Amino acid sequence: MHRLYDAKGLRNTLDFLLKTCTQEEIDSFYKVLDSYTKLLLEQKEA
Repeated sequence: MHRLYDAKGLRNTLDFLLKTCTQEEIDSFYKVLDSYTKLLLEQKEA
């Protein structure tokens, strides 16, 4: 049940973003966000 709720939330988020962004822009955003998260985790460990 929890996974279904998560999937619905993600779908709703993507649908909202697609109103003003292209799929390519969303993909780029998530790529940058992933890299930034890794940077923050590295700095936290140092």
